[in-house]
Amino acid sequence: MGAHGTSFALETESSLFASGDSKTAGKLVRCCDMALRLNPIFLDPLPYHVIMLEEVRRRAEEFDVLHFHIDQFHFPLFRPIANKTVTTLHGRQDLPAPGLSRRDVTGTVRNGKLSRTDL
Repeated sequence: MGAHGTSFALETESSLFASGDSKTAGKLVRCCDMALRLNPIFLDPLPYHVIMLEEVRRRAEEFDVLHFHIDQFHFPLFRPIANKTVTTLHGRQDLPAPGLSRRDVTGTVRNGKLSRTDL
């Protein structure tokens, strides 16, 4: 899980939408008790990502910038406010994605910002 909401009023404030065991200097918004990758009872992280995204979307107007670390999963839900999103892509970006081109991804982002981490 991972989404940040940041507000840049007089000072920078940050909210982290993540598991309850996450560490942050900002405000933690608990989406589940424990990191999904560490909890053996969570076999499918998808429902928890959907719950997190719904909470971020519900509160999106509270933030100036939304920074996502869940690859492209949020693109369709946040297209109307893409200009206030930043997306960090993790993992292998060099693998082929049948039926999906780089233009498809950047076209979906529109005015959002993409960044990428290297392994």
